[in-house]
Amino acid sequence: MDIVVNKEQIMTDWRILHSMPEIGFCEYRTSAYLRKRLETLGFEVHSAAGTGLLAALHGKEPGKSVGLRADIDALKFHDGDGTSVLLHACGHDAHSTMVLNAGEIIAKAGIRRGTLYLLFQPAEETICGASRVIAEGEMPHLDALFGMHLRSRSEIPVGKATAQLLHQATRPLTIIFLGKAAHGARPEQGINALSAAAATIARVDSMKINTGLSWSAKATNADCYGNSHNVIPECCTVMFDLRAQSNVLADQILQKVLDCAHQSASEVGCRMEASVIKGYAAEYDPALVTICEEAITETLGSVEPPLRTLGSEDFHAYYKEAGIPVAYMGLGADLVPDLHSREMTFDTRCMESGVEIFCRCVDKLLEVNGDR
Repeated sequence: MDIVVNKEQIMTDWRILHSMPEIGFCEYRTSAYLRKRLETLGFEVHSAAGTGLLAALHGKEPGKSVGLRADIDALKFHDGDGTSVLLHACGHDAHSTMVLNAGEIIAKAGIRRGTLYLLFQPAEETICGASRVIAEGEMPHLDALFGMHLRSRSEIPVGKATAQLLHQATRPLTIIFLGKAAHGARPEQGINALSAAAATIARVDSMKINTGLSWSAKATNADCYGNSHNVIPECCTVMFDLRAQSNVLADQILQKVLDCAHQSASEVGCRMEASVIKGYAAEYDPALVTICEEAITETLGSVEPPLRTLGSEDFHAYYKEAGIPVAYMGLGADLVPDLHSREMTFDTRCMESGVEIFCRCVDKLLEVNGDR
């Protein structure tokens, strides 16, 4: 396949997408822009999970189905004066640009056999976007699904890429402790939900797990909803951030934290309710990893070793919940100071390499006109 990257189009798409940051499940302008571009290129476009898009380009004959996935949501940053600002501080605008432009190259070449799907997924930052796409039945059967994420300068320099970006599992957990209100002067008449919450946090902070794998469990928010200083709080909500190197370990940590909460609630006399979101650790298809390694090497001359990151990514739900073979790459971008920083910048030239890598991955599985 002859890959000719249109640098001007890449920058045009990126600047437009960068100028319209929107939070998860509210990506209306982003979706509208992408839909217009995709329909112009001849893709069959459908909505996915509300503001997401699933675009299909069919070959003349049946064959494999291969997908490229990009996340499209931005981040909200809160200021001290109570205002907030939306920013693309995680590179999702770049991811969408790369998938869109790879799709354009393949659409112009044409597919002889098989189908290319481009998935522009909402709400990755919530760890719920991928699961919602799956739950709403909008994912077709795919033989392969590829993804890619920009990396910071400290991890991978520009001009380099890894075929395996190994995310940790995450289990965002919310626990609500329900007690009984009473006058602060007569605490014996109430049941202090905050006491149960505090005891749980202390127990979680002292948890020990003997494992060679990395993990963490910590409270990140506690709220008694403006309870007055002289009222025993009847309700307290605590949020925990749980992370682990493997999915099995993540489930073990989740159960241990729930055990801590049950014990604390029982001692105080509270009831408790819990809800959890599942974010999975990376588990990749070896054959697809090999394809990524070949595509990166052909584009950049070499491939970086697997990169283990403490971050998470809802992309892995496509394998764990839908059974789709997946692979996810990390692209060097000289990104500074780091992801999720409102001052984040990166070398935009990296997107040219990302587009080419995506095209080569597709070319190795679909019969694109002009390929080997």
